Amino acid sequence: MVQVSQSMIMARTIEGSTDIRLKYLKRYLLAMRRVRANLVVGSNGMTTYEGSSKSLSSSEDRARFHEIRSTSEVILIGGSTFRNEPYSKCPLPLYISSRSSNLKREKVHSFNLSPSKLLAKAISEGYKEILIEGGVQFLNGLIDEVLIDEFHITRSAIAGDGNKFDETSLGAKYKLLSQSTSNRTKFEVWVPIKRPR
Repeated sequence: MVQVSQSMIMARTIEGSTDIRLKYLKRYLLAMRRVRANLVVGSNGMTTYEGSSKSLSSSEDRARFHEIRSTSEVILIGGSTFRNEPYSKCPLPLYISSRSSNLKREKVHSFNLSPSKLLAKAISEGYKEILIEGGVQFLNGLIDEVLIDEFHITRSAIAGDGNKFDETSLGAKYKLLSQSTSNRTKFEVWVPIKRPR
Protein backbone atom coordinates (compact mmCIF):
# COMPACT_ATOMS: atom_id res chain seq x y z
CA MET A 1 0.00 0.00 0.00
CA VAL A 2 1.31 3.45 -0.93
CA GLN A 3 1.98 5.65 2.07
CA VAL A 4 0.94 9.29 1.57
CA SER A 5 2.68 11.74 3.87
CA GLN A 6 2.02 15.38 4.60
CA SER A 7 5.37 16.26 3.01
CA MET A 8 4.24 14.65 -0.25
CA ILE A 9 1.08 16.76 -0.20
CA MET A 10 3.13 19.90 0.44
CA ALA A 11 5.48 19.02 -2.41
CA ARG A 12 2.59 18.73 -4.82
CA THR A 13 1.22 22.02 -3.57
CA ILE A 14 4.49 23.81 -4.30
CA GLU A 15 4.66 22.31 -7.81
CA GLY A 16 1.32 23.84 -8.78
CA SER A 17 -1.86 22.41 -10.32
CA THR A 18 -2.84 21.63 -6.77
CA ASP A 19 -6.61 21.60 -7.20
CA ILE A 20 -6.65 18.57 -9.49
CA ARG A 21 -3.86 16.79 -7.62
CA LEU A 22 -5.51 17.26 -4.23
CA LYS A 23 -8.88 16.25 -5.63
CA TYR A 24 -7.50 12.88 -6.70
CA LEU A 25 -5.47 12.55 -3.51
CA LYS A 26 -8.64 13.06 -1.47
CA ARG A 27 -10.41 10.35 -3.47
CA TYR A 28 -7.46 8.02 -2.93
CA LEU A 29 -7.46 8.57 0.83
CA LEU A 30 -11.23 8.09 1.06
CA ALA A 31 -10.99 4.85 -0.91
CA MET A 32 -8.57 3.49 1.70
CA ARG A 33 -11.24 3.40 4.41
CA ARG A 34 -14.62 1.72 4.81
CA VAL A 35 -17.52 2.84 6.98
CA ARG A 36 -20.12 0.18 7.75
CA ALA A 37 -23.26 0.30 9.87
CA ASN A 38 -25.21 -2.56 11.41
CA LEU A 39 -28.85 -2.39 12.55
CA VAL A 40 -31.50 -4.94 13.50
CA VAL A 41 -35.07 -3.96 12.62
CA GLY A 42 -38.13 -5.68 14.06
CA SER A 43 -41.06 -6.94 11.99
CA ASN A 44 -42.96 -3.72 12.76
CA GLY A 45 -40.07 -1.36 11.97
CA MET A 46 -39.05 -0.89 15.59
CA THR A 47 -35.39 -1.36 16.52
CA THR A 48 -35.58 -2.04 20.26
CA TYR A 49 -37.64 -4.08 22.70
CA GLU A 50 -37.72 -2.88 26.30
CA GLY A 51 -34.86 -0.49 25.50
CA SER A 52 -32.46 -2.93 23.85
CA SER A 53 -32.02 -4.58 20.45
CA LYS A 54 -30.86 -7.84 22.03
CA SER A 55 -34.33 -9.40 22.13
CA LEU A 56 -34.81 -8.78 18.38
CA SER A 57 -31.61 -10.58 17.44
CA SER A 58 -31.41 -14.22 16.33
CA SER A 59 -28.48 -16.63 16.42
CA GLU A 60 -28.00 -16.02 12.69
CA ASP A 61 -27.93 -12.27 13.26
CA ARG A 62 -25.40 -12.61 16.08
CA ALA A 63 -23.15 -14.74 13.84
CA ARG A 64 -23.16 -12.08 11.12
CA PHE A 65 -22.79 -9.37 13.75
CA HIS A 66 -19.57 -10.93 15.07
CA GLU A 67 -18.29 -11.53 11.53
CA ILE A 68 -18.62 -7.83 10.74
CA ARG A 69 -16.99 -6.88 14.03
CA SER A 70 -14.06 -9.22 13.35
CA THR A 71 -12.93 -7.06 10.42
CA SER A 72 -13.48 -3.71 12.17
CA GLU A 73 -11.00 -1.50 14.03
CA VAL A 74 -13.31 0.80 15.98
CA ILE A 75 -17.02 1.05 16.86
CA LEU A 76 -19.03 4.29 16.89
CA ILE A 77 -22.19 4.55 19.03
CA GLY A 78 -24.28 7.03 20.99
CA GLY A 79 -24.46 7.29 24.76
CA SER A 80 -27.88 5.62 24.94
CA THR A 81 -26.67 2.59 22.99
CA PHE A 82 -23.63 2.32 25.24
CA ARG A 83 -25.80 2.31 28.36
CA ASN A 84 -28.48 -0.08 27.08
CA GLU A 85 -26.49 -2.63 25.06
CA PRO A 86 -23.87 -5.16 26.29
CA TYR A 87 -20.55 -3.47 25.51
CA SER A 88 -18.65 -4.39 28.67
CA LYS A 89 -16.73 -7.20 26.94
CA CYS A 90 -16.27 -5.52 23.56
CA PRO A 91 -12.59 -5.88 22.56
CA LEU A 92 -12.61 -2.96 20.12
CA PRO A 93 -12.16 0.74 20.93
CA LEU A 94 -15.50 2.51 21.40
CA TYR A 95 -16.02 6.09 20.23
CA ILE A 96 -19.16 7.46 21.87
CA SER A 97 -21.15 10.55 20.94
CA SER A 98 -22.32 11.81 24.32
CA ARG A 99 -22.47 14.90 26.49
CA SER A 100 -21.77 12.73 29.52
CA SER A 101 -18.22 12.43 30.85
CA ASN A 102 -19.05 9.42 33.04
CA LEU A 103 -18.59 6.79 30.33
CA LYS A 104 -14.84 6.41 30.53
CA ARG A 105 -13.13 3.09 31.01
CA GLU A 106 -10.51 1.12 29.11
CA LYS A 107 -10.94 1.48 25.32
CA VAL A 108 -13.97 3.76 25.82
CA HIS A 109 -13.64 7.31 24.47
CA SER A 110 -16.49 9.79 24.94
CA PHE A 111 -16.76 12.98 22.87
CA ASN A 112 -19.33 15.77 22.85
CA LEU A 113 -19.59 15.56 19.06
CA SER A 114 -22.36 14.90 16.56
CA PRO A 115 -22.27 11.48 14.86
CA SER A 116 -20.85 12.95 11.64
CA LYS A 117 -18.11 14.81 13.50
CA LEU A 118 -17.35 11.73 15.57
CA LEU A 119 -16.93 9.78 12.33
CA ALA A 120 -14.64 12.48 10.95
CA LYS A 121 -12.56 12.26 14.13
CA ALA A 122 -12.19 8.49 13.83
CA ILE A 123 -11.10 8.85 10.20
CA SER A 124 -8.64 11.63 11.06
CA GLU A 125 -7.09 9.41 13.73
CA GLY A 126 -6.26 6.77 11.15
CA TYR A 127 -9.00 4.17 11.49
CA LYS A 128 -9.70 2.45 8.16
CA GLU A 129 -12.37 -0.11 9.10
CA ILE A 130 -15.09 1.75 11.00
CA LEU A 131 -18.26 0.11 12.29
CA ILE A 132 -21.31 2.09 13.39
CA GLU A 133 -23.64 0.37 15.82
CA GLY A 134 -25.57 3.41 16.96
CA GLY A 135 -29.35 3.53 17.11
CA VAL A 136 -31.71 5.25 14.70
CA GLN A 137 -31.11 8.75 16.11
CA PHE A 138 -27.37 8.26 15.66
CA LEU A 139 -27.77 6.87 12.14
CA ASN A 140 -30.30 9.31 10.65
CA GLY A 141 -27.87 12.15 9.94
CA LEU A 142 -25.20 9.80 8.61
CA ILE A 143 -27.72 8.32 6.17
CA ASP A 144 -28.88 11.80 5.08
CA GLU A 145 -25.28 12.84 4.41
CA VAL A 146 -24.46 9.51 2.70
CA LEU A 147 -21.51 8.90 5.02
CA ILE A 148 -22.01 5.13 5.29
CA ASP A 149 -20.38 2.91 2.65
CA GLU A 150 -22.21 -0.31 3.58
CA PHE A 151 -25.40 -0.47 5.63
CA HIS A 152 -26.11 -3.98 6.96
CA ILE A 153 -29.73 -4.44 8.04
CA THR A 154 -31.14 -7.51 9.77
CA ARG A 155 -34.92 -7.93 9.40
CA SER A 156 -36.13 -9.77 12.48
CA ALA A 157 -39.35 -11.77 12.64
CA ILE A 158 -39.88 -10.38 16.15
CA ALA A 159 -41.76 -7.13 16.77
CA GLY A 160 -40.13 -4.37 18.79
CA ASP A 161 -41.70 -1.67 20.93
CA GLY A 162 -39.52 1.41 20.44
CA ASN A 163 -37.22 3.53 18.26
CA LYS A 164 -38.87 3.10 14.87
CA PHE A 165 -36.56 3.19 11.86
CA ASP A 166 -37.87 5.63 9.23
CA GLU A 167 -36.46 4.28 5.96
CA THR A 168 -37.46 7.24 3.77
CA SER A 169 -33.96 8.69 3.49
CA LEU A 170 -32.40 5.24 3.12
CA GLY A 171 -34.66 4.45 0.16
CA ALA A 172 -33.92 7.81 -1.46
CA LYS A 173 -30.14 7.78 -1.12
CA TYR A 174 -29.18 4.11 -0.96
CA LYS A 175 -29.87 1.03 -3.06
CA LEU A 176 -30.23 -2.61 -2.05
CA LEU A 177 -27.05 -4.45 -3.05
CA SER A 178 -27.83 -7.92 -1.71
CA GLN A 179 -30.31 -9.84 0.40
CA SER A 180 -30.54 -13.32 1.86
CA THR A 181 -32.66 -15.27 4.33
CA SER A 182 -31.70 -17.72 7.07
CA ASN A 183 -34.60 -19.35 8.89
CA ARG A 184 -36.91 -16.38 9.52
CA THR A 185 -34.16 -13.75 9.59
CA LYS A 186 -33.55 -11.59 6.51
CA PHE A 187 -30.22 -9.90 5.80
CA GLU A 188 -29.75 -6.87 3.55
CA VAL A 189 -26.78 -4.79 2.44
CA TRP A 190 -27.40 -1.25 1.20
CA VAL A 191 -24.88 1.01 -0.57
CA PRO A 192 -25.05 4.65 -1.72
CA ILE A 193 -26.79 5.32 -5.03
CA LYS A 194 -24.35 8.15 -5.61
CA ARG A 195 -21.28 8.75 -3.51
CA PRO A 196 -20.65 12.34 -2.34
CA ARG A 197 -17.74 14.18 -3.96
